[in-house]
Amino acid sequence: MARDRFRSPEPEWDRLSEWLRPGDTALDILRPGDTALDVGANVGHYTCRMSRLVGPAGRVVAFEPVPATFAALAANGKHFPFSNVTLVNAAVGDTVGVVGMSVPTGAEGSYLARVDPDAGLKCLVLSVDSLDLPGPVRLVKVDAEGYEPKVLAGMRNVLMRDKPVVILERNAEAEQMLAAMGYTLTRSPGKTPNVVAVM
Repeated sequence: MARDRFRSPEPEWDRLSEWLRPGDTALDILRPGDTALDVGANVGHYTCRMSRLVGPAGRVVAFEPVPATFAALAANGKHFPFSNVTLVNAAVGDTVGVVGMSVPTGAEGSYLARVDPDAGLKCLVLSVDSLDLPGPVRLVKVDAEGYEPKVLAGMRNVLMRDKPVVILERNAEAEQMLAAMGYTLTRSPGKTPNVVAVM
């Protein structure tokens, strides 16, 4: 995994250091104890960069529900710069239980997997708030293919407690939820499927 080639084309990937190194661009380490969450981690492009930015004193928790995609994430995780990443083979929502996942066939299938109650593939689902994560959580990236409102509903306590920056795949309902909590939403320059929410 070449460091300069394992990257996301999304402009927010390039901006991660703005949110994970506030006030000191010369350091590669977050403040001790800070945490970043990657919900819908896929094969780990964001996770890897977050790991580098938070450094050995920080923590990244990456969630990926699809078993085959999670296996690729775990394989890539062996090459992450620090052993500061916790990989969780689960979907994230507003409950704890099991959900169906639909995974399209083809090369792009893992990027378009989504929660589907009728799908045969069953995956664990949990809420971020159920994990009782210690704070502060500084950054949350959510790419859940339409399930974003459930993801946010299940982390409301973390959002209100820590007020992290949220990189969110565009979803009108989820954007309204964040705005109602006091977040301001903007789009990064360039072509992006995301909004960035800051409180």
